[in-house]
Amino acid sequence: MKFRRWYCSLLAVLALSGFACADSKIVVFHEPGFPTADSAPIPDSLLRGVLPNAQFVSAADLKAQLSSALLVLPYGSAFPEDDWAEIQGFLQRGG
Repeated sequence: MKFRRWYCSLLAVLALSGFACADSKIVVFHEPGFPTADSAPIPDSLLRGVLPNAQFVSAADLKAQLSSALLVLPYGSAFPEDDWAEIQGFLQRGG
């Protein structure tokens, strides 16, 4: 079961890698030690490998980067609760 979740996560990341071009406006929320919920953790090296031009930002810097075209929250159903209002606004704007 864990392998299946990890494999599905890998497929999702690989599908997103098509967006990773030189002028990419992809932001990946990245916070060392942040918990992963309801999913297998995605290795940092894998994310950086398939999204080489993405900006990896911490919770402290996330709000300033939500004008991006794509936001990747790689921690399953976990997200930075303090930034929820901004994330919800990003989604409502079509992100």
